[in-house]
Amino acid sequence: MGLVRVLLAADSSELCQELADFLTREGFAFLGTAGDVDSLVEADELLDPDVIVVDISMTGFTGTAAAQRLKRAGSRAKVVFLAESLDERLISMGEAVGGQAFVAKSRLHLDLAVAIRVALEGGKFVSQVGV
Repeated sequence: MGLVRVLLAADSSELCQELADFLTREGFAFLGTAGDVDSLVEADELLDPDVIVVDISMTGFTGTAAAQRLKRAGSRAKVVFLAESLDERLISMGEAVGGQAFVAKSRLHLDLAVAIRVALEGGKFVSQVGV
């Protein structure tokens, strides 16, 4: 596999810039950002990413709703969720819509690259917060 192609779903410009810089430094191909569900589904169809990193708490909709729409639209991308905090309920909801990895925003720089690679291999990843 060549460069891993990553699309981001987030509505915070600061988070988007931080993630774009991080993903590029880590050797991923950053494809761009979608700020709402419709543009995310459209970008997924157009760009065919390997992984979509979804901020779970976007304004106007949840990351799980976005992942559910992607799944219904036939997306082949692996889904990695970003969240302020992780709990069993969120992880369960995320897994139900195809999420494979869950990264706490406080551990973004430690866990995101690993989470993407684990998801691509079909595994499950959850940030160990407080460890």
